Parts: sequence; structure tokens; C-alpha cells
Amino acid sequence: MTLVDVNILVYVTNTDTIHHERVRIWWESLLASGETVLIPFVVLAGYVRVTTNHRTMSRPATIDEALGYVHEWLSLPQVRGVSEPSNWLTLFAQQLTQVGEGGNLVTDAHLAAIAIGNGAKLASCDSDFARFSKLRWVNPLAPQ
Repeated sequence: MTLVDVNILVYVTNTDTIHHERVRIWWESLLASGETVLIPFVVLAGYVRVTTNHRTMSRPATIDEALGYVHEWLSLPQVRGVSEPSNWLTLFAQQLTQVGEGGNLVTDAHLAAIAIGNGAKLASCDSDFARFSKLRWVNPLAPQ
């Protein structure tokens, strides 16, 4: 199982980014593999927030366009939206304690806890995830 971070979804749909093509190919390969793909609902909300924001996107999506992608992804048989597992707070606290800081790592620890709690590896282009020793992490932009 692979759980995806918001940057994966943004790169998949944003053709203006230099990472679009590599991440799109990785994403299509993941979906074609039949592997279960988990997308936390907080990531889906983050995707809509980022892609419709004129401050972060040179060509922001409309709400209908962004939600259209969300509906499309969640309609795929191998894709599941997920929430925090019941032991999320314990896992979240463990991740923050292990790295010894909060700040910008709080959201990363949140997603790491969801991935760990669901027995999934986390896919993200954010190298900060390497700091969580209990997390299995893959970066689609890393050299193969």
C-alpha cells in the first residue's frame, strides 16, 4: 500500500511544474500496478486548497476542476480515501518526539502517523520524510 502526499497530486495535475512529467509517469505506473493507493482526506483538502489558490499557482484550478480530480481519483477501484487511524495520536507524538522538533514537521508527522497506522509506505517529493525512522518512504523524483 502506498499513501500519497499532496505534492504528488499537485505535480500530477500541474503541467506548469518541472516535476509534472516524472511524477505523472510514476503515478500512472502506481495506479496500473493494482496496488492499493491511500489518499488521506486531509491531503485531498490540501490539494484543493493549493491548486485553487492564485498565490501558489500561476494558473489556479477552479473549484470544479480540483474537485473533479478528487472525484476521479476516489472513483478508481484501487484508491481509498483515509482518515487518521485510532492510534493516530500515539503515532503522531512518537514521530515528533523521534525527530525532536515540531514547526514545519508537524504536518509531515501527521501524514507519517497516518501511513504507519495503515501499514503503508508514504510517497512524497518532500525529503523531510526521511527524518522519520519508522516510516517507509519513497520519493518519485529520487534517482532510480
